[in-house]
Amino acid sequence: KVHEEIERVIGTNRAPSLMDKAQMPYTEATIMEVQRLTVVVPLAIPHMTSENTGKSRVFLFEYP
Repeated sequence: KVHEEIERVIGTNRAPSLMDKAQMPYTEATIMEVQRLTVVVPLAIPHMTSENTGKSRVFLFEYP
């Protein structure tokens, strides 16, 4: 259904624009449901190093 709606509203000759949003409720609902069910963008920063630092359990901050 999403593909049919995109073909009907946008066609194959141009890229979609925000003006098309009002004419594509099924596609918008599908996108919103995917975003609700899955993490599209990670919201938290990593809590560990991304590389091996060679130091284990060593505080990296100096305390006054």
